[in-house]
Amino acid sequence: MASNMTLRFALSQVKPDVPCSSKPAPTYRRPDWPELNVNVWSEFNLDTLNKSYGWVLDAPIALVTHQPDEVITPAALASAVIQDGHVPNQLFAWNNIVLQQTCNDAKDALEITPGIVVRGEHGTVDTQKGIKLRNGSRYLLDHKITLDQNDEPYLVLGLGAPSTICSGHVLRNPTLGESHGSHKWPLRRLANLCKIANTRYGYIQTERELIACCFTRTAAGTDSEPSWSVSIQSVPWSSYGSAVLTTDLALWWLTMLALSDVKHRKIVPPEEVVKIDHWETFYCEGRCCWIRRHSYSNLEEPVPPPA
Repeated sequence: MASNMTLRFALSQVKPDVPCSSKPAPTYRRPDWPELNVNVWSEFNLDTLNKSYGWVLDAPIALVTHQPDEVITPAALASAVIQDGHVPNQLFAWNNIVLQQTCNDAKDALEITPGIVVRGEHGTVDTQKGIKLRNGSRYLLDHKITLDQNDEPYLVLGLGAPSTICSGHVLRNPTLGESHGSHKWPLRRLANLCKIANTRYGYIQTERELIACCFTRTAAGTDSEPSWSVSIQSVPWSSYGSAVLTTDLALWWLTMLALSDVKHRKIVPPEEVVKIDHWETFYCEGRCCWIRRHSYSNLEEPVPPPA
């Protein structure tokens, strides 16, 4: 029997709360990780998502293999508890289940990389070990999303941290001083991984939120190191329903942005980043009208002529 579920429904379900007993504590850090300026990614919101990708999210999932209990399963989170500064891999297993069941449907609808599958890999739930960035690599992370090609291009990378170690509220408030600097360490580690993988998109997963990240780097001058910045947006773990941005929607969106074009996922200077709410307006001779096209989803809509 075919399912009438939409991608939005699959990505907007209620998720169980994840208890956390971790207290604030020093986290793993290296001084050679990029120093970061932190900015708010203000256009990463539900309105931008709906205008650019809403038509995909609200279309029914066509594959008969997609049933509600297969797309979303709370059992993946049943035993998750955050303690000793570690985010259990059940959260990344959840993220990966949702991603695997929704990204390839959307990719096909958008006619992106036909015949090539989006893959996700996360640390094992039973041993709670991380994964390597590449085979033989010494760099560990918790979740990686790639295209299944020989060169395995990276789309999005994920790291876990308790909210006591990395909080969106603290990161957005530099006036908090020492706490602000301490909470930047997981972001700096993620920036280093994204630098190696050459993707601008990543996320920090805590028990309270998903912190979506877009990294940029200004080319080094003769007297300075490269200047790194990250735009972040926090999405509450508890959010659900079609009227809000959920963590599952946020991760799906990051993946779609990375898939849209190679140039849209490479780490570049801030002035070269195309805003995710950008539309190009042009006159279409074939349709004899003015059109606007979204720079990432390629959605086209007729618009009035420019004044």
